[in-house]
Order: sequence, then C-alpha cells, then structure tokens
Amino acid sequence: MLLIRTDRQEISSVLQNASEFTVCFVKRGDGQERVMHCLRGQAFDKYVKGGTLRYSAVEKDLLAVVDKEKVASGENPIRMVSLSSSEWATVGQATFVVA
Repeated sequence: MLLIRTDRQEISSVLQNASEFTVCFVKRGDGQERVMHCLRGQAFDKYVKGGTLRYSAVEKDLLAVVDKEKVASGENPIRMVSLSSSEWATVGQATFVVA
C-alpha cells in the first residue's frame, strides 16, 4: 500500500474523480470522526431521485456520495462528506493523509 502525505485540497481533488473510496472526516454537526466507505459515478447515479439541493454543496465544501453501509441496511444511502475536514482517504492502493 502506498502512503502519500498531502493537503486537504489534493484529497478533495482525488475524491471528486474517484468512483470508490474510503474517507475519514470530522462531522460538522457534532465534531465526531467518521469513516465512510463511498461510491460515486454510475453507482451514485443509481440512487439519485432527482431534485436540487437548497444550498450549494460546492460552497460548503461538501461531496455527495453513496454510503455503502447504508445501501446494505436499506436506508437512504446518499450522504455528504465534508472535504474541508477530511483527515485521510484510501483510493485503490493509495492512502492520502493530511500532513
């Protein structure tokens, strides 16, 4: 496994282009650390029902993803990942860690 020390902006860029990844971030609401196994791309499109957000996810530095654990439990799997508070992310064999 490859370990890459980087900044949050680089992690954000990598995640926006990845189709499957694991990310660790601090939740905005309660400050808890959260590890989420995520899907994007065609897997994400399968769960989107349409409509628009009442806010700009880009302005709030959020990334919409499908939480694989929620898919398995039958809950609504769409979640938002806070890119500005990401601590690390694993994409394929590479792990990106905020230095």
